[in-house]
Amino acid sequence: MKAAACAFPGDFGLTTRLVHTVAVDSDDSVWFGTASGVFRYEENTWGKEVQDSIFFPGINYINAIEIDKDNRVWLGTQGAGIRASPAVNDCR
Repeated sequence: MKAAACAFPGDFGLTTRLVHTVAVDSDDSVWFGTASGVFRYEENTWGKEVQDSIFFPGINYINAIEIDKDNRVWLGTQGAGIRASPAVNDCR
């Protein structure tokens, strides 16, 4: 019998247990907005995606994540406004 749900402890891939928002993009990556940044779960691999990167400077506390029709990731933050990943080869 397949499990109805799986629990991922904080040391499994997230650096915090405080998750505010979750979104799934068109590539089936699962995005988690937390009190310590944005994490992505893709093909059984966890990664911290946002840590003062060129696309998301100075943000850690994520309140909202939305994925638009172009698979662009939009973040609502606490203290750093709204951020969006660039569309393919488009950084306006």
